Amino acid sequence: MAFANATPQHKDSVFRDFFNNPNRLLLLCNSLLHTNYSEINDIEINTLDSNFSSELKNSISCKLGNYFLVIFDYLGIPDKNVPFACLTDFSNFLKSVIPEKDLKYRTDLIHLPSPKFFVFYNDENETTKQVADFLSLDSPQFKLKVQPVNLNLNFHSEIFNRCNYLRDYSTLIFYVKQGLNKNLSPTLAIRQAIDDCISKNIMKDYLVQKREWILAMLDSQISFEHLSY
Repeated sequence: MAFANATPQHKDSVFRDFFNNPNRLLLLCNSLLHTNYSEINDIEINTLDSNFSSELKNSISCKLGNYFLVIFDYLGIPDKNVPFACLTDFSNFLKSVIPEKDLKYRTDLIHLPSPKFFVFYNDENETTKQVADFLSLDSPQFKLKVQPVNLNLNFHSEIFNRCNYLRDYSTLIFYVKQGLNKNLSPTLAIRQAIDDCISKNIMKDYLVQKREWILAMLDSQISFEHLSY
């Protein structure tokens, strides 16, 4: 089945759409930071569209307490330009909260949130260290590191115990990969994965509500990331 609107241009990924929800994102960020923020008002979603990977919106950014987080998600191995995209997102965030006109003649200290950058990827072969090798910008005056997190269920990631939403999302992707490994077409693999998740009450309400959009978006994302299993 072909989807007429399957192009990812100016489209959110399933990850970004699913976690563009204060309750889900709050738990995810607490899990990543090992914090215990509890109020919805503690989190401020301020995702901005950067110039990187502009055809697919697979990142989300937010401010939580004294932290600013940028989280990227890839079905396979991350794009090697992720550090630059993180830097762009943080720069755009600062411009949005501190207009240039407010900086003129200002002498008081501007308190900046602590930036934290994460990239989720899903792979059975690449180790975290191998992925981490290209996820940093390092010079004598400037350092930026992105923390990689492998969401493949075979790795039994500790974070799944802290965030059930992330475990459920990763389960959906795991089922899709299983279908692709059986040489199913992407569309059939995604359809079967959605059916399996719904039958097991995994992301059920979300998948039922947005089933056709998720089919189209994941099909597009697989093509966009040139995945092969």
